[in-house]
Amino acid sequence: MAIANPAFAPYGLAAEQVLKGFSVWESLQAKLVRGENIAQAYQFFYSGNVSMAYVAKSQVQKRSLPESVCVAVVSAEQHQPIVQKAVVLKRADGKVAMDEFLHFFETKVVRSILERYGYLAGSS
Repeated sequence: MAIANPAFAPYGLAAEQVLKGFSVWESLQAKLVRGENIAQAYQFFYSGNVSMAYVAKSQVQKRSLPESVCVAVVSAEQHQPIVQKAVVLKRADGKVAMDEFLHFFETKVVRSILERYGYLAGSS
């Protein structure tokens, strides 16, 4: 099973929490492949190097995965929230384009898209 490294990847920490919740964390230690991030964990799975992976919902939606692939959505209540953040560089702070871009993420349309892909609190 591939997961992002829990030491520095939020999705890896969530995977650890879910697996501990199912009481399988300890028994899986020798079988876990830790990617540097969630994208690498997905690549391990997609390439066929592992048979299972804990990845982001957005990585498996609208992808052409083989019919034999089973996708299970983990409930957000099974791990601590994964907080997504935006960073504004000092040289862009207060610029009109940056302000408009950040406000764009608060529109109903964008929030609907983010929710569909599992990126808003309370969504799976």
